[in-house]
Amino acid sequence: MKKLNSSSSGVVIAGNNGNGNAANQFNGPMGIYIDVNNGSIIYVVDSSNHRVQRWVIGGTTGTTVAGGNSNGAALNQLNSPRAVISDSNGNLYISDMNNHRIVMWSSGATIGILIAGTSGVQGSTATTLKYPNGITFDANKNLYVADSNNFRIQKYIVCSSMLRVRRNELLFDNSE
Repeated sequence: MKKLNSSSSGVVIAGNNGNGNAANQFNGPMGIYIDVNNGSIIYVVDSSNHRVQRWVIGGTTGTTVAGGNSNGAALNQLNSPRAVISDSNGNLYISDMNNHRIVMWSSGATIGILIAGTSGVQGSTATTLKYPNGITFDANKNLYVADSNNFRIQKYIVCSSMLRVRRNELLFDNSE
């Protein structure tokens, strides 16, 4: 990844050591998130390595903070993740595309918590997802999910005290 400086030339801030699965390599980086509480920390979704890495900008290696245990549907695994964001408590929310789910990983956790969707099961009901991609929070801490192959955006109200989704709303879809 490169960061633009005032001269508009790219500066490598993570990776650049070829394709691979070592701590200093990526295999299909798909998403990035800069920690809002610490602007020198960047999270990288390394999709084909089925992991999310935490990098100090300018560092030489990353630390796997989610996944990295080969691809699979267990809660300690990811399968082609696409996006990562963080809440104000430092919990990471990951769109785990090929597992059709959103998982939350607390700092230091070795397994994630299912937030939305059903692990490894795609669907088009209000409680299932089909290849979720982009995710974001609004000012009220609602979670929005781009449910790619259902052609819709879903809104989830995340209850941090229970670490579960209370309800969801369909915001947009392409049905007539």
